[in-house]
Amino acid sequence: MNHALTMPRKFQRGFTLIELLASMILFSMIIGMTAWAVIGATDTTAGAEKQMDTTSQARAFLDRFGSDLNNIMDEGGLTALYYSNASDAAGNSAIGFVCRSRPRVASADSRGVVVGYRINDTSDLSGNYPMISRGDAELRYVSNMKSIMENAAQDLLDGGVPLRRIFNWQVLGTGIVRFHISFLLNTGQIVQTPPNYKTPTDDVFPKGVNTSSCKFIPFRAEDSVNGSYVVGLVASVAVLDTRTRDQAFKSDATFPGKFERPPVSGVGNDTTALSVWNGKLPTANVSKPVRANIRFYERMYTVR
Repeated sequence: MNHALTMPRKFQRGFTLIELLASMILFSMIIGMTAWAVIGATDTTAGAEKQMDTTSQARAFLDRFGSDLNNIMDEGGLTALYYSNASDAAGNSAIGFVCRSRPRVASADSRGVVVGYRINDTSDLSGNYPMISRGDAELRYVSNMKSIMENAAQDLLDGGVPLRRIFNWQVLGTGIVRFHISFLLNTGQIVQTPPNYKTPTDDVFPKGVNTSSCKFIPFRAEDSVNGSYVVGLVASVAVLDTRTRDQAFKSDATFPGKFERPPVSGVGNDTTALSVWNGKLPTANVSKPVRANIRFYERMYTVR
């Protein structure tokens, strides 16, 4: 005899179709809310990482630039070389000067270092892009001072292409795609090109140096044509995280130029690149990732 227990027929029932549908809808809502929370957290984390990337790059560059400026030599006619194509609003600044910092390879009679800063087209693992670079070379106060500074000026113009003339260039920020210098004068005015340097009448630097399009920067009243001289530099940079940079250059390699620098004269001459770039950002013809992730940083340095 089979003694297996069976449930009474009145208790043998399954889920109704309505109950199954309600369960599926509830389950789908839970999955959807969980996915939404995960995606939101991921986007927040990615945004924070991109912000940290751009901030760290800008800080490292601006700190190094300030460290060199703190050691700048401007006695006895020594000065700095500045280059920027005034007719090209999309162009970057370049600057070179002599400072007391130690060169990477110093000889016994080295007396200082010539340093340069400019945007160079440089290759990394993902391609060839414009990046902020620092170049340095040991300086000896010997008879070839004139040729050293002429080569430095040429390096500032073309970044050492087709050959490295003097600077040993090193990338300081892979995502820094724009670099602009504004000048604070002793009058309190901010300009985009330095005042004219007085032609020396004695044998002090930079007499006789042919620097092509580079301009000498007067840091003292006695070195200026009209008594107006530079007391501070304002360095501005535009920075993208590496991932966004790679995507942006593949779709439009000219996008950095969409953020034009301040005009050299007229309206805007009393401002800096930071305010100009921030003003252009909402309407700039750039991709959405660039508009969302590009960051602008600026720092003022006193020279005197």
